Amino acid sequence: MLGAEVASWVFADEQCVRKFRISSSFRWHRDFKSVTIEEERKITCWIACAPSARTSKTPKGGLDMPRATLTRLTSADSVEAPLSVAAVAIKLGVSASTLRTWERRYGMGPTSRRSGTHRRYSPEDVALLKRMVEMIRSGVAASEAAKRLLNAPQGMAPLDNAAPPTVDDILRGASAAELNVLENLLGIAIATNGLVHTWSDLLEPALDRIYSCEQGQKPGYAPSATLTVAVMRVLAQLSHQCDSNVKTYQPAVIVADQDLMLAAHVTGVALEWNGIPTSILDTGQHAGQDVHKRLNAHIASKKPHSVIVMGRGTHCESLIETSLDRPELNIILVGTDSPRILDPRVQRVRSLAACVEEMLAFSREEGPCPDLVH
Repeated sequence: MLGAEVASWVFADEQCVRKFRISSSFRWHRDFKSVTIEEERKITCWIACAPSARTSKTPKGGLDMPRATLTRLTSADSVEAPLSVAAVAIKLGVSASTLRTWERRYGMGPTSRRSGTHRRYSPEDVALLKRMVEMIRSGVAASEAAKRLLNAPQGMAPLDNAAPPTVDDILRGASAAELNVLENLLGIAIATNGLVHTWSDLLEPALDRIYSCEQGQKPGYAPSATLTVAVMRVLAQLSHQCDSNVKTYQPAVIVADQDLMLAAHVTGVALEWNGIPTSILDTGQHAGQDVHKRLNAHIASKKPHSVIVMGRGTHCESLIETSLDRPELNIILVGTDSPRILDPRVQRVRSLAACVEEMLAFSREEGPCPDLVH
């Protein structure tokens, strides 16, 4: 029973907001305008579904709620029904005029709206707007947030009821060799937590568990390879969506050991999304050419201002010392196992997130690249 508590059901419309209070006797008290049959049916279904209203007895003089109808609510009765602009404004904590402005300027409006009709936002529309609000509150410009969300591959903006994936979910998808499942899980994770945190919170722990398995991997059937392919496919989608007009900072190059190449690609895509053109080189010797010659040739042609090194050992140390011969380069070492070199131009960071933050701080301090600003 509701007892002495007073429940409120709010119907938000573009013209008015009607509030209906239900007393302990379950009788309707209509505050403003009259209630339509459709609205009363919605309110009735809502009270029947409320935990405090589920009792075996109906109060004297109360409404008789058929139990069978509770499991057969239509889409119009459910909370998944389209919402008006006023209802979405209340849900997201922004003004209705702001939502209309976003639709007019950035196309962030109802996906199924027809000319001459009222705005009605689907759950997918609301989820996208919720993500935009979160990005703006985290410091992203409204235009940039809208561009990223609208250009994101399908599945990158989850619904509110999409549970964030866990490491176990990733492992199950990799073990079953379900590439599509893995891509969907990664899309949800990236839309929820961002690319870099998806790496540190999901992908890196999942790969560690796969490689540390005492049973080993079956020849020709490697969950680690399946997961790597899924990650690279998602990264390719994200990289394809990067707008070349956004790349306004000086270029960077990542030099990584072979076992850190996946992390290097994650870092590279994250940097490109933030306007830093990035290339990736392998530290190994290929076709008779070592990384020193390859890096020197790359620097001569691409003219990067920063070198990000993901590697370990004496080979990596000599690579860093070679880079120090170029005074124009800013050098960032990533990882706890990276060589310890004392030089004012060398920054050591422990994680990919710290690397991206350091690069962004350096790039913003240095300013845009004149050749890349349109």
